[in-house]
Amino acid sequence: MIISRTVILAASLSFAACSVESNDMSNDYSAATKSHHEHGSTAKPGANVTFTTELREPLSPGDAGALEITMTEGHRSGTMRVKAKAGEGLELFTTIDEATFDLSEGDTHTWTVFFDTEDPGKFYINLQARVETPIGPLGRSYAAPIIVGTPEPKSINTTSQSVSDNEPVVVMEAVETIRQ
Repeated sequence: MIISRTVILAASLSFAACSVESNDMSNDYSAATKSHHEHGSTAKPGANVTFTTELREPLSPGDAGALEITMTEGHRSGTMRVKAKAGEGLELFTTIDEATFDLSEGDTHTWTVFFDTEDPGKFYINLQARVETPIGPLGRSYAAPIIVGTPEPKSINTTSQSVSDNEPVVVMEAVETIRQ
C-alpha cells in the first residue's frame, strides 16, 4: 500500500509540475502574441515593391495613352519581372507586356506602358511584380487607375419638396430593416 501511494503521489506531483510549466508556456505565448498584435508590423507580406503611376497627359475617348510606372523596391539583389495586363475597356498597344529589371542596379525602376481606349470612364492596368530573391520568389500586385474623359456623376433619384416653413427638402427613397 505504501508503494502504490508513493507511486500515485509521485505521478500526481509530476503531472502538476508539467501542468504548471505548460500553463507558464501558454501564458508566455499568449503574452507574446498579444504584444505582437498590439505592436505588430504593418509590412505587407510579399515583395518589397511600391508602385507609383502617372499618365503623361489627360485622355479623351479615342486617345492613345502612356502610363509612366515607377517601381521602388527594397531588395539588394535578384531580378524583378513586371507584367502589365489591360483591364476591361483598355487595350495595350505594345506587344511587350513584360519588363525585367536587375535589382543590383539601384532601387528605382521605370517603365512606360502604351494603351488605347474608346470610352470615357475609369479603367485599370493591372501590374504584377515577381521578385526572384535568395529566399525564393516574392510577388506584389497593383491596379493602376486610368481616367478617360470627364467621369459622369452618378445620378440619384430625388424629389424636391418644401416643408411648412418653405425650406427645400430632398426626399430620397430608402429601405429600413428592423429586427427585434
